[in-house]
Amino acid sequence: MNTFLYSVLCLTLLGGLAGWSLAYANKKFCLKTDSLVEKVRKLLPGANCGACGYSSCDAFAEAVAQKKAPISGCVVGKERVAQAIAEVLSNK
Repeated sequence: MNTFLYSVLCLTLLGGLAGWSLAYANKKFCLKTDSLVEKVRKLLPGANCGACGYSSCDAFAEAVAQKKAPISGCVVGKERVAQAIAEVLSNK
């Protein structure tokens, strides 16, 4: 009986330590993202076609948020997406 309790105690402590370590690592190493980039990204169609000149919709959204790319650069989304992006950028 003593061995069983010792085993349960050790596993509980190890589990708690692992949980605390993961929680700490999550806070310490989390990536801070720009909310404007996320808003622009949600408006894009997600085709990741590269027609805009960027490798993905994420890269294009980041470039638009940093004003390095025109808002009308999304070939797939056309004018509808460009207007939505302009509205988001004007409300920031």
